[in-house]
Formats: sequence, C-alpha cells, structure tokens
Amino acid sequence: VYDPATGIRTYQPVNTSRTHVLQARTEYSTPLDVKKRFFFSVSMSADYYQAENYTFLNDVNAAAGLLRNVGLTPEMSLRATIGSDFRFYGRCRTAFRRVSQYGNENNYRETNLYGDISYILPWGVQLSTITNLIFYAGNSQASLNNTVTKWDISFSKYFLDERLGVHFKIHDLLNSANNYSSEVIATGRI
Repeated sequence: VYDPATGIRTYQPVNTSRTHVLQARTEYSTPLDVKKRFFFSVSMSADYYQAENYTFLNDVNAAAGLLRNVGLTPEMSLRATIGSDFRFYGRCRTAFRRVSQYGNENNYRETNLYGDISYILPWGVQLSTITNLIFYAGNSQASLNNTVTKWDISFSKYFLDERLGVHFKIHDLLNSANNYSSEVIATGRI
C-alpha cells in the first residue's frame, strides 16, 4: 500500500501456496584418452519456476500476479589434467528462458563461456586465471541485452607442507566491472 501523502509504502506478507520449483538434469561424461587426462561432458537441464509476484500489482489484478519462468539449458564442458602442473576446465552453455506474467511475456537467451586454467610455475608458484563471459540476448528490454566479461588472475605460493599460503590476486583485468549491472534471474529482472 502506497500513501501519497507521506510517501511511505507499507508491505504486508501474503501466504501463498502457488509457489513451485521443478528442476531436472541429465549428464553424460566420458574420458577422451586411455590415461583419463581429458574428460568431455554434455548435459541438459530444464527448470520451471512459478510464484505470485505482487510487486507491481494492485487489488484489481492481484489474482493474475502469477509469474512463470521456464528454462532449457544445454551445456558442454571439457576438463584436462596434464601431469601435476597443468589443469584446465572450460564450459559453454546457453539457457533459453521464457518468462510470463499477466500482460507481459519475454523470451531471452543467456550464453555463458567459462574457462579456468591453473599452472605450476618454477619455485612452486601456482598461476590461476579465470575468464567468464556472459551474453544476454533476446530481451524485450534492450538495456538488458549486453555482454559481461570478467577476467581474474592470481598467483599463490604454499609453505610448511601446504599449511601456509600467500595469494596475490588481480581482479577484473579488463576493467569491465562498474556500478551499473543488469541481470535476469528466475524471479524477475534486476
């Protein structure tokens, strides 16, 4: 309830039995070589989320406030371990989503490319780098159709039989982080 005289909005919790979540996933993984240094995986996941969202509704259309979000996400990943010095993990997935609520419908895609490399340098220094790219496309609200790129790198050294460690991390090498962000989650848009 919004009171225009005072500018105060009052919220009253509402108990609802119409909130449901259903998730399913299947995965197949296989080694690509005899020594099992390389593993390839494919998976498919599906989810359904339903909830009553009263955020923008008034008494007239509160009954139609049911928010539904349906998703289908295929994914491929590759994991490699070569000796004790090199490790790689990479994945590619695209979530196809359909969000609907009374008088509003939206279909969009969220593609994620992720890579994680770890390598032991001389003197036992571990170099790790993580790159994460997220592409949003298909949103009816154009400002949400963007690309987010994050790249971190770190150096680590362990002492005293791996009980003491020193870490140096450089966050966001590409300087892509800023004070403005937009994302789409199961319950809505932020």
